[in-house]
Amino acid sequence: MTDDELKELAAQLKQPYGPKGVETGVMLHESNLNMTLNAIRALRLNSHDAVFELGHGNCSHLEELFSFADNLSYQGLEISDVMIAEAIRINQAFVEHKKANFCLYDGCHFPFPNASFDKGFSVNTLYFWESPLNMLREIDRVLKPRGCFAITFGDKSYLEKQPFTRYGFDLYGIEDVEELVKQTQFRVQHIEQQSEMIQSKAGNRVQRIYNTIVIGK
Repeated sequence: MTDDELKELAAQLKQPYGPKGVETGVMLHESNLNMTLNAIRALRLNSHDAVFELGHGNCSHLEELFSFADNLSYQGLEISDVMIAEAIRINQAFVEHKKANFCLYDGCHFPFPNASFDKGFSVNTLYFWESPLNMLREIDRVLKPRGCFAITFGDKSYLEKQPFTRYGFDLYGIEDVEELVKQTQFRVQHIEQQSEMIQSKAGNRVQRIYNTIVIGK
């Protein structure tokens, strides 16, 4: 891929936009599904949990999330209006039955009252957080007492070899995230590292190493 193509790919991965954004959402769902399900499993969802997700993409995984426990409610947050529209279209029945809601936000401030959710998660958004500490404080604010949040992300050792991450990605290893968490009211509850063979966003077959870190109050 040319530099211009890599820049375009990186921009789409951060915030899918325009006609190509719909295609990006499909690609992200397919390539990230194992990571998404791993994050959801790590939350150990209970019946009636209120769950929120940062950066849900087209949210084709929502039906699978609802299969993890009974009577869950879901709130999605996105910076991409294209992904909001796709998520609503794909999950129209859940929206109509008020089991799910999707909201556009500015990537920094959550439009919810304090202590709104039992649990939350985010997959492959950490690289784009403008202020990780402020984001963690917002997560803390909207979680109920004893709430927890799963952060799933590609490990720095894997992503630094991918050509598109030169453009706008901040890369993290497990130790980097642990250091961030130490500066908040959270504590690390669980750490898991996985490896899988995938077709990379740049089109080649690679071994992806990713981490899930569950933080709680």
